[in-house]
Amino acid sequence: MDLQFDHLVHTVYDPNSVRQHFADAFGWRTVPGGKHVEWGTYNGLSYFGLSYIEWVGVFDEALAKTSEFGKWVLADLQRGEGVQQFALRTRRLDEIAAAWRARGLNAVGPVQGLRRREDGATLRWRLLFPARTDVEAFPLPFLIEWEEDDRQREAGLVAAGALPAGSADRLQLVKVESRVRDVRQLAERWNTWYADEGAEMSVSSDGSTAVVRGLGPELVFHTAQDGEGAEWVAQHGERPFRMTVAQPAKAESAVPSAGAPRTSSVQTLHGLNVVIVQR
Repeated sequence: MDLQFDHLVHTVYDPNSVRQHFADAFGWRTVPGGKHVEWGTYNGLSYFGLSYIEWVGVFDEALAKTSEFGKWVLADLQRGEGVQQFALRTRRLDEIAAAWRARGLNAVGPVQGLRRREDGATLRWRLLFPARTDVEAFPLPFLIEWEEDDRQREAGLVAAGALPAGSADRLQLVKVESRVRDVRQLAERWNTWYADEGAEMSVSSDGSTAVVRGLGPELVFHTAQDGEGAEWVAQHGERPFRMTVAQPAKAESAVPSAGAPRTSSVQTLHGLNVVIVQR
């Protein structure tokens, strides 16, 4: 299986100020991403190896309304800031697109994308989306294939200062958790698209949780049947709500020392709960 977790899409009103908030709160290295010049959106980033969180906002609302991605960001921001969905990385985009269509699945793409960084560099990639038939349901992850391979991307990120050179100094995305109305229904949809790619979702016997492993971070989905979870889904929709990040003990963070408990307190920033664990 070549699928790997690529990035979280966190829609926010001001990506530059938001990335500074995360840097101040956790000591993370963050960088300005640049503009999606054809989509009317722009972003800030923080990397966990080759995976990352993308804080995305709108720099041109009129232009954003003409692009699919821009429309999604604008629609999501109507509910407030929060994680929209996530992407999985592959080097087999055309092969997967053909396999999906051979099975009668309605995929959108491949679609070409590009972003111009502040240093003038242009990054390119292609995207493939499972078609959405229910806008209220959890959006299945889309696929991304970068123009550069992983080794080239890593070298470029280190050279640009977005990623520490040594692996011991890097953040690690450990877990991404989402709330949905029914994990069994989600698992049926998810496995229709991704089980054949080796990314099968398994459901607990009581239907309270579902898990996908082997993509990098553990992906956990919770059924929001009642109480706080149900209220949260009613307000925000089905989407990721919490991430767990491991970082070196020497990094400035909510974890004070090597003798402290492994898990720090959860902080909520811009609609996302963040748990820091000490490595």
